[in-house]
Amino acid sequence: MKRRNQATEISPSHDGGMHARFRFTACLFRTSIVLMGVFFMLSPACARSGDYVADCEIDSGPCRMQVIDAQVELDITPKPVKAMEELLFVLSVRNIQYHQLILDLSMPGMQMGQNRIILSKREDGKYVGKGVIPRCPSGRRLWEASIDLPGAGTTRFRFNVTY
Repeated sequence: MKRRNQATEISPSHDGGMHARFRFTACLFRTSIVLMGVFFMLSPACARSGDYVADCEIDSGPCRMQVIDAQVELDITPKPVKAMEELLFVLSVRNIQYHQLILDLSMPGMQMGQNRIILSKREDGKYVGKGVIPRCPSGRRLWEASIDLPGAGTTRFRFNVTY
């Protein structure tokens, strides 16, 4: 004699099951909308960009800055400088010599991850490297290139890119 499973299977009525699934889906949708709103409000991506301004019109030509005893010049080609395209970064440093330098790209006021470009010294004394500037999902276009010059300090160039 076979034993029957003692558990009783309860099947919801067709209308009640559909209604419960609809309520669950609606609740899940509302929760996801709220969480996305909280994420964007807490994210520094969009909210705090007004504190930073471009100090370099890179599309007009090279940018220059004095750091202690070193004259530093940064150029990026091709122009206009566009996000999501391979770019050539050229750095000239007068009065100080290095084997190579690292250019660190960042977005002021926002965490965009590490984006470093190794600049190797050419025979003409300029430092060159290739890299890509990512497109920010917030739509912001202001980027900062900082270069640490051992023994002289750090120089920063803030510029806008084109999307």
